[in-house]
Amino acid sequence: MKRIAIVPHSKCVCRMNAGEAKRVGMGTHLIGYYIACPTCTTVNAVLADEQRMAEAGGKLVAFEPGHACTRCRNVFKLSAEVFEIDAPRAATG
Repeated sequence: MKRIAIVPHSKCVCRMNAGEAKRVGMGTHLIGYYIACPTCTTVNAVLADEQRMAEAGGKLVAFEPGHACTRCRNVFKLSAEVFEIDAPRAATG
């Protein structure tokens, strides 16, 4: 299982490795996180409006219901700082 790693604000999102996350906020208000897909490393913007996010000590520890990667379409969510990866969601429309 892949554990999440929070990167400092000084690290550019284009240099993030699989399973790394960077907080996006405005002051103390959480906007979301940039999260590098634990499968393919594509950086995804995961917004707090769309997910139930839990932080502890300035770290993201959980979010659900899950986010589909924009590249590989694997659905990943976080529980107790460990990624859970599901098969791609079926296309709708």
